[in-house]
Formats: sequence, C-alpha cells, structure tokens
Amino acid sequence: TAGYSEAPLAKKLGMKEGMTVLTVDEPPYYDELVAPLPEGTKLLRVSEDTLATARVSATGVDIVHLFTNTRDGLFRSVSVARHLIKQDGTGMCAARGKDAVVARQGFTHAGAVKDPSPNRG
Repeated sequence: TAGYSEAPLAKKLGMKEGMTVLTVDEPPYYDELVAPLPEGTKLLRVSEDTLATARVSATGVDIVHLFTNTRDGLFRSVSVARHLIKQDGTGMCAARGKDAVVARQGFTHAGAVKDPSPNRG
C-alpha cells in the first residue's frame, strides 16, 4: 500500500465520500491539488469577505480548508469558520501563502486544527 506521503491530498485532509468541504480563498488550481476527490464530495467556495454570510446547510460542513497570507486573516477566518463545522465534522485545515503573491508552489500545508474540547474528540 502507498505510504502517507504518496496519499492524495484529499485523503490527507480527511475528505471522505459524500462530505461537504468549505474552501476559503482557495488558489485557482485547488481542484488539481485535491484530485481525485472522493465520490460525492461537495466543494463550497467562499472568500474571506463572504465567509460570515456563507450559506451552508443547517447541519454545517465536514471540513473547512482555508487559505490566507496574513495572521489577521487566519484569525478572522478561523473565528467564523469554526462555527460552520458539523458537531461531528472532521475539522479545519489552514494553508498560508509564502508571500502576498499567490503562486502555484506558494502554499504550504499547515496541518489540521481540531477543537480540543472533550466533547469534540
């Protein structure tokens, strides 16, 4: 079997069949990064500016994957997005740009952010 480093990014991010993933300010090549998506995965795309008014189902989303170039942008997005994750959702992943210009190789995976409360697991 393939090791972790050979696994598709979608799998590394915890995406599974039928999940809903909210992306915030994803780069234009995002679909290439996460291909192949598990069957039935739904991507909802918003910008940081529209995140607070994003229309998601009443039950929320499974994963939030956000991209930002600034510390303030990260904190703003996390404070809003954490309320959009389902109670039993996978969590949140954040990636940052290495500089203000978005370039194809300009993002690094920052890892998953999980709610540390005992009720969330």
